[in-house]
Amino acid sequence: MRLTILFVFLSVTQAIGAIGHLNKTFNDPARSRDIETDLYYPAATAGDNVPVTPGSYPLLVWGHGFLMDVGASMNVVNALVDDGYIVALPKTESGFLPDHEEFAKDLLFLMDYLTETENTSTGSILFESFSGLVAIGGHSMGGGCSVLAGELGAGNIHLKTIVNFGAADTNPSSIDAAAGVTVPVLLFAGGNDCVTPIAEHQQPIFNNLSSTCKALVTLNGGSHCFFADDNTACSLGELICNPAAEITREEQHARTFSIMKPWLDIYLKGAGAAAVTSIQQTWNNNAFYQTDNACSTLSAPDLLPLASWFRVGDGIYSFHSNGTYHYTLHQITGALLYSGSFTQSIQIDLSSNTPGVYLFTLYDVSGNPFTYKLIR
Repeated sequence: MRLTILFVFLSVTQAIGAIGHLNKTFNDPARSRDIETDLYYPAATAGDNVPVTPGSYPLLVWGHGFLMDVGASMNVVNALVDDGYIVALPKTESGFLPDHEEFAKDLLFLMDYLTETENTSTGSILFESFSGLVAIGGHSMGGGCSVLAGELGAGNIHLKTIVNFGAADTNPSSIDAAAGVTVPVLLFAGGNDCVTPIAEHQQPIFNNLSSTCKALVTLNGGSHCFFADDNTACSLGELICNPAAEITREEQHARTFSIMKPWLDIYLKGAGAAAVTSIQQTWNNNAFYQTDNACSTLSAPDLLPLASWFRVGDGIYSFHSNGTYHYTLHQITGALLYSGSFTQSIQIDLSSNTPGVYLFTLYDVSGNPFTYKLIR
């Protein structure tokens, strides 16, 4: 076995390439419920059911708005997948009488099923592709349901942050549910949103959150529907809005993702000071934003020690970190093969070893372990 320590700086956000698509229906046996879902993931070539680019990616489970199909969320897909995220878009509760609580449970089910079951299913296109770190979010109704999910999933080991656009109060109330949410939350609001006005929806959600880090970012001149791609149902709901949007859809997307992407990188990829500075400099631009920020510190102290890992060949794994970590490598029998420390990157080459499962364990500065199963 060969270990190669690479002393090179690797940014947390790396362009991956094309976007793969998988449509799959998952069943939640506890509710006897099918959840049809569109999954988008990093791939070498674009298309349906194409192989995933080997790696370990954070997951965003994203809820659609009222009467809005998931195609309206392709702006989220296009902004994040190329930067090394998997995005799941459940297609449930798209009718005139949506059940908000069931939709919230769908978001939670997908988070757990994808990271724990799909990730370990050898027949899945996405086998061993999930890092286990998850954000839940959504637009409008989906945004409100992400808050419900945050309360229902309080303490879940995978859920690291919630991000939403123009979140709506729901039934049961996402405003009331916010008190049970403790993970970091980033809410975006449109300054000219007349569908879910800030004072009636996002502001009371923000006020009730129990999160130690929470931010409400209002886009000056932004509208409700411009958070998404063009959608007829949403546009009809805005016909009588006054004032109308004062920025274009493209401008609203750009201003939103300039904050959302580094926020997710902090909580799902372990990005450091550069990402924090980027967010703070951006949302302090009063020409574009008004920010209600209750983050004493913007960091991820409970994040797993690795930013990412990539399977670069048969039995060859490359790990990328944000610092120096102690590690051990054991056979599944418990026999120790190697131990040591590395900074920033290390490559584990098991290609000449006996086929089987090996355990690679990292220890943070407090000695807390996190173990990866490597398959030869």
